[in-house]
Amino acid sequence: MNHFALLALYRSLARHKLYAALNIGGLAVGIAVFLVLGLYVRFQTSFETWIPHHEQIEVVQTVLHSPGNPFDGPNNYTMGGLLEQMRQDFPGLVGTRINGFEGVGSVIRGGTATVEDVAQVDGNFFDVFDLPMVSGSGKALLAPANTLVSRSFAHRFFGDTNPVGQTLTVVSDSAPTNYRIAGVFEDLPKNSDLKLSVLIPLPSVHQDDYWNHWGSESLNTYLRFATPDAEHAFEAQLPAFVDRRALHDMGPHAWQQQSLALLPLAEMHLTPQGHNGSARLTVVALGVVGILALLIAIINYVNLATARAGLRAREVAMRKVLGADRSRLIRQFLGEAVLRVR
Repeated sequence: MNHFALLALYRSLARHKLYAALNIGGLAVGIAVFLVLGLYVRFQTSFETWIPHHEQIEVVQTVLHSPGNPFDGPNNYTMGGLLEQMRQDFPGLVGTRINGFEGVGSVIRGGTATVEDVAQVDGNFFDVFDLPMVSGSGKALLAPANTLVSRSFAHRFFGDTNPVGQTLTVVSDSAPTNYRIAGVFEDLPKNSDLKLSVLIPLPSVHQDDYWNHWGSESLNTYLRFATPDAEHAFEAQLPAFVDRRALHDMGPHAWQQQSLALLPLAEMHLTPQGHNGSARLTVVALGVVGILALLIAIINYVNLATARAGLRAREVAMRKVLGADRSRLIRQFLGEAVLRVR
């Protein structure tokens, strides 16, 4: 497209300012809205998909069946000793627990306590969540005196010094305890509900009855299955497991009062808890709005361009009289369309 075609485009836009604003501006706004909402939907649906083998990890949900109870429905928390009872009945089951999340603990250093994302986890935590390590090994959590910290935490507290081997005083749900830093793991990305900065071993001994009382909710329990068939086979045995294990606390047919369900890890972020939450509906609605905005902008662009077809027909006739051939006209109109979109 030569400079005469560019000049013609400029004159056309300058002569029909309202048309140019509606045509180009409307399409630009529609594309912008579609891209922004599309990125938001993509972010919201990508939670936990960054975890290696995330499709094998399931969240154990406690489902209460008590009409009229505001807490009725599924909940991602389970009683503390559930995993231990499952391992007794299902040998070889791979699972782990997380007690504590964002801002539930503190770290004491230099006489100052700082609120941090401290979590108590089982020693086999990395058998389920294979977090990338900067230094050290996730197996270090098998030792009750060890702790793992995130890269950003290590930089904030130790600067460029290697933190491995340093002593850290952590306060979670008990008195201040000294731990040895045995490794550093990569910071978790933004698209994660697992807010973890400090990992400490979950105590193996619990004296309170609440820990093993059916109906209580203390922490999050996660299971990992090698195949979908193994998961389905395990899930089919849950009713009998609950009726057998909860007999003392809930009586016969405990499954009718409280059941257990497995939720894929990647669906946890958009799955409402109990009767609360509409995150999935909000994401779907915004995605539909983005698609509709783009379609409306395209239809508006086509309609306005069609409405001016008569003027362009006279322009084409005049250019042909002046010697323009078919290929030159095609290049001109394609070039104008590209410039308008940009």
